[in-house]
Amino acid sequence: MKPWKRRLLFIFLTACAAAVVVLLMGIAYLLTPDEMPDLDPEKIFGDGTLGAPEAPIRPVGEKEHLDLLTQIPESDARARAMLETLLRIEERDGRDNALIHYAAVSWLSPEHPTPPQGELIARTLEEGWRSPECDELLSYLESWRPVMDAIRRGAALDYARGSGVEPGGLGTRTHQQHPTRFPHRVARVLTALAVEARCFEFRGEYAKALDDYLTALTVGRDHTVLGNEMAVCRFGFGHTAGISKTIRRLADTGCLDENDARRALDRLGQIENSLGDLTDALAVEAADALDSLRRTRNAREYLTTAGGWPSPGLREAIRSARMRNREERDTALGYCAIVLVGVRARLEASRLESDFTAIYEMERKLIDEPWTSDLFAMQLDLVRKIRSSSILLQFSPLDTDGFSAQDLDILGLRKGRANAVSSLREARLALALNVWERRHEEYPETLDSLAPEFFADGLPLDPFSEAVYHYRRSPDGESYDLWSVGPDKKDDDLTVGYDPSNGTLSGGDLSAAR
Repeated sequence: MKPWKRRLLFIFLTACAAAVVVLLMGIAYLLTPDEMPDLDPEKIFGDGTLGAPEAPIRPVGEKEHLDLLTQIPESDARARAMLETLLRIEERDGRDNALIHYAAVSWLSPEHPTPPQGELIARTLEEGWRSPECDELLSYLESWRPVMDAIRRGAALDYARGSGVEPGGLGTRTHQQHPTRFPHRVARVLTALAVEARCFEFRGEYAKALDDYLTALTVGRDHTVLGNEMAVCRFGFGHTAGISKTIRRLADTGCLDENDARRALDRLGQIENSLGDLTDALAVEAADALDSLRRTRNAREYLTTAGGWPSPGLREAIRSARMRNREERDTALGYCAIVLVGVRARLEASRLESDFTAIYEMERKLIDEPWTSDLFAMQLDLVRKIRSSSILLQFSPLDTDGFSAQDLDILGLRKGRANAVSSLREARLALALNVWERRHEEYPETLDSLAPEFFADGLPLDPFSEAVYHYRRSPDGESYDLWSVGPDKKDDDLTVGYDPSNGTLSGGDLSAAR
């Protein structure tokens, strides 16, 4: 066959295939209902109300916070929108919002430390402040002083509130922005606080060091109670666990006086009692997924805009996709994806409500089930259910591609929270043990000696086993070991340390280094 005939045949076959696709889409369009069924969030999570710790009402510092708007570049529209959203939340609640202070920190922080400073900071946090080399960090700390003060003001409020979901409806977000997506910036300020605390320890000012650690711990807690997505909560839980272990190390030095140790013990208990509820984080993820699904209803408008097929909007998207500007090209391709997903959503509309209800009921059960249950089997069932629907794969907050033990957000978040709780409880026990040792000049033979004086409601339990922590005193009573069984729920007698890089349920006991 001659080349020109082959080209004509190819064009003809391509046109036929395109005609068949358009015909099938038209048939699907005519046969599917006008609207996707409303998903009933109350069947999934009740009223979707989010909680926050109680705190004394303070006058709203409107002028102070509004001044922040003048310091955010006009070009940073997203940051300005975030702050405006936070100001509305503050106005609604009638009290100052710690999140605004953290936001100010994230936007107004100094530059990153230089590589040599970064290496020195890492060594200082690991080994302590060692003069005179560490004195080079004094100028670094001075540059961070204003933002550290802002962090302290926010933490002192003991009240943080984000957008979350509106009470009475899981499927409704109070706004489409995410004002808490800046934990990586806040982390730099908390690092500066930890460096300053190390300096205070070197100078023997242990109460000031403790104050810095408690401030950082409060900030970590606040990132779990904001009613925001799982990534922010994961940061909060991870940071809470890390600072709790640092406080345990400080307690084990025996340098805190009894009043400071008791103050820290009480504060850690308050922090634990006000850690975020994982159901809230899941509710926000679900709200985002439902919002995305509901936006696909606009597919009909995209497909039927005057001008035939393809619609002018889609033609513009295709044209933009050919541009060299990457941002515009990505936006255009995203637009095309919405159209195609919208068509698929309409084809599966009849099963969406039952699928989503089943998925989120399974996710919530995975949150509520005791850690001692077979969580791995539960997560496998959940992934199979998600993979049964192409629409659920598009909108589920879980990453099921290349699924492995650490890929499931719900279980990873559960482990992060349990680790934070375990670290807080270990730190509380360490503080109580060191007060006991100061009085009796030796550690107690068993943890039972600490109740009820230090723990009126009974000894704290290991969240991974729901049993008392493992404790072992040295024969001379001058030292002790204290540990949790860790995510694998097995006691390895401290011979195996938990390594988080090995997966959510990997083996090893949890204990702060002594």
